[in-house]
Amino acid sequence: MQELFSQPWFKYGVIGFFIAAFVVRYLFQGYREADNSPVKFNYAGNSSLSEQQKFGIALHGVLAAYNGMDLNILEWSKNGKISKRLHPYLQGWGIEKRESYLDLTNYYLSEGRRAYFDVIYPMYTSVPKEEWNIKMQENFGKNERAQRILTALDEHKIIDILKSHKIIEFDSDMEIGTMAWDICNLVGQARRAFTAELISEKEAWDVIGKATAMAKENFNSWEDFGRSLSIGFALDMYKHPMYGEDYFKDYLRYCKGTVSDAKSPWNTISW
Repeated sequence: MQELFSQPWFKYGVIGFFIAAFVVRYLFQGYREADNSPVKFNYAGNSSLSEQQKFGIALHGVLAAYNGMDLNILEWSKNGKISKRLHPYLQGWGIEKRESYLDLTNYYLSEGRRAYFDVIYPMYTSVPKEEWNIKMQENFGKNERAQRILTALDEHKIIDILKSHKIIEFDSDMEIGTMAWDICNLVGQARRAFTAELISEKEAWDVIGKATAMAKENFNSWEDFGRSLSIGFALDMYKHPMYGEDYFKDYLRYCKGTVSDAKSPWNTISW
């Protein structure tokens, strides 16, 4: 894993992501503060998806709803119209051609962001604090994201925030892990890559099918999936240099709404 983090293209990709994320947030998406308005779910009027395909799209439901995108078609669109944020988003992830999308997808399928949690969380709960620096260096080298995740756990603020939003009840609920965050990103990136014509429809559904299998093998309900998704998001975005606390809280509001709202795909599609 440390080899991946030390690759030049990985470092440049991270830098490029930060730059493009700034553009997406302020020029294309616009800043919006956290609020308490109801979560909205968009559905295109021309959907012909099967129930299994709708389930796969719903794995990306929180981020799709947050961005106002349709939840019942493969295309990354709003009311059937392709989002203007499509290409800036892809550029932010370093996805400018087919090969870069496939590389990123293979990373999410094999390791993903869960590779951080699966090492750091057991260390945090069972290894003496004075040994953390050695363990972190052995596993990640000098890695900013890994350090942010450890800091988030050590300060306990993330756990307290998740409790305050009633996403977890006990510290031990964190043990469910962060795989859902990777699954969510796999589906979202497949939708965007297909819409940008970087991959075929069949290839997009193949990836979504793998994401669906991962979800079914590791979770028993939308509630469990949502809990893992929120934990993954919270740890990944904690003190993120491109996003503020309002974005963080607003996302958690969308996750709670996706779990509880009657119009949410998580309440209209059976697990």
